[in-house]
Amino acid sequence: MKRSLKSVVNGLLPSLILSSLPVAPISAEESSSEDSALETSENQVADESAADAQDADSTVSSSNDFSEVVDFLLEMFAPASSKLVYESKEPIENATPEGDDVARVDGYQYYVMEDFEYNFKQSFSDQTDIGGFVVLRLTIENNSDEIVYHSNIPTFRFPDFSTLITYNYLLNSEVDDLKWDSSGYMLEPGESKTGYLVYNVTPEDIKALEALPVIQLEMPGFQAEETYQAESEILPNAKINVSFDDAQDEEVASRDHLLPDAVLEDNMGTKDLLKEVQVSDAYVTAEPEDISYGFDYYQVSEFVPNAAYEEAMKEYEDGIIIINIPLEVSNHGWDDGLDLRNVSAYLVLDNTVEISTNRHWEVDPSVPSLAVGESGTYYLTFTLDGSLYKRFEGADFTLSARITDNEYRSLDLYDYAVEISDANRSE
Repeated sequence: MKRSLKSVVNGLLPSLILSSLPVAPISAEESSSEDSALETSENQVADESAADAQDADSTVSSSNDFSEVVDFLLEMFAPASSKLVYESKEPIENATPEGDDVARVDGYQYYVMEDFEYNFKQSFSDQTDIGGFVVLRLTIENNSDEIVYHSNIPTFRFPDFSTLITYNYLLNSEVDDLKWDSSGYMLEPGESKTGYLVYNVTPEDIKALEALPVIQLEMPGFQAEETYQAESEILPNAKINVSFDDAQDEEVASRDHLLPDAVLEDNMGTKDLLKEVQVSDAYVTAEPEDISYGFDYYQVSEFVPNAAYEEAMKEYEDGIIIINIPLEVSNHGWDDGLDLRNVSAYLVLDNTVEISTNRHWEVDPSVPSLAVGESGTYYLTFTLDGSLYKRFEGADFTLSARITDNEYRSLDLYDYAVEISDANRSE
């Protein structure tokens, strides 16, 4: 409960006046009476504070209330039984660093139902025995001074590139004020919009949601023009791993400390960290380009692909090992700038075997270009057959990089190699 300055001063005045007057002895009865009054006052303040906190909590929860939409859907589907399988209450955001443009999933709920209305069988693999739906609350904000355009709505993706299908028309006029406004993608300065999206879940989707370690949610991005052009992009779409049950919650949490790559971004399979290695003195500066690069640690993981990727990765006969290196690049004096989206590198293991980065498994950097005085990170991804890794595990290696500048010139920095050995690494 907030108190005004006036109420605070008024509360102090009696104490200030009493402190300047002679104090008479207080009887036990009077003391008990005063203690009781004080206790009552303190309890009243505590009750008011609790009420304020409860009001604040109810405001937060009511903004994420799915009940009206869910009740309408269950009334429409009229299933013999239904169950709330999972609820996500944590906001999921794709936002610019300054918070000018924000796409946020405020939460979502996943229901499974049995024996529902025949009219909807075409949306559920031509049957009505079992199906499900997801209700998602989406907020898009433009806090900037310019008109912006957001890209498509959030999409739940499976490894085989199929998706949960969105059906806005399931929300008719009874809940039309809650429905997501899909009439356009433009946002005026200071404009925001919020609404609910409904995704249908087929029996095949239900099985996939139960079997997969995580599901991918592709979040909308922003651009300055209505028609997409690379140069007008303000914020790219973001791919975020999300959960549909408690076990997936644990898997998502376990991936938080893993370095990013396409394996995680595209949910290609299971990636288990084998070790994280700290290194020192692993930076070099290229002259005369005045560019430095290096890293402080790297991760080694074992990767097991999902069924959708097994055939494409059959060349790895003895398993797949991934080495992820967060390469820090600094532009100290290259006037044309550096294109951090166009970095390549190779490792030389024990002066014997050369391995190039797997560009198809790398992700775009959050900072795409480096002007003079700027630094950024590019996440290198190397893939090895399990037998090759066992052969060279613990061996010395060097890393050399090539970077393209913003004028499309390739800066070959291979003569400036980072050297890693037992002398400058520790697990």
